[in-house]
Amino acid sequence: MSPRIQGPVSITITLATAIGLLVFVTAGSVLGVGVWLAQKNTFSLLSTNADQAVDAAVQQIEQHLRPAEYQAEFIAARIEQGDVDPADTESFDQLLTGALAAAPQIEAVMLIGLDLHGQAAGRNREHNRIDLNNFDYSADPVVRASLGAVGPGRNWGAPIWRDEYKKTYLNLAYPVLREGKPFGAVVAVV
Repeated sequence: MSPRIQGPVSITITLATAIGLLVFVTAGSVLGVGVWLAQKNTFSLLSTNADQAVDAAVQQIEQHLRPAEYQAEFIAARIEQGDVDPADTESFDQLLTGALAAAPQIEAVMLIGLDLHGQAAGRNREHNRIDLNNFDYSADPVVRASLGAVGPGRNWGAPIWRDEYKKTYLNLAYPVLREGKPFGAVVAVV
């Protein structure tokens, strides 16, 4: 038979157990705080990177679309100030063609009158040329709805899908006033 320990537990076992528990609790606390801080830092870095990526994308889109804004505003101002008369087809067509020269992202630029008739210069990428057209959009419900929503200043319309071209276009309309009265809108199609 082996001898049994009776009575109080020895001081060595008590100290070893207490020190072991203390080390276990301390290591667990340090590990828990470390994991919490690492998670917090990781989420903060991911959030910052995501914000920077979104900001960069927004900036690229703005840089792509800004020339259309400048062109439409410039043409509208020339018409409003009387520098260009849309009735003088030859000089107005030159203005529209020139507006396409410096902005390859613009597919077409046009002046649409209140009656939804107008003049346009558009890129024909297939034949590498600029086509000049007179058009009538009075029967086109998409154009009618888009121009009906034009207010003061530049107005980006909702994207428009055109089945005949199999493309989606963004349209910027800049209203034109002559002698304080609505005259139409200059539209840049991107």
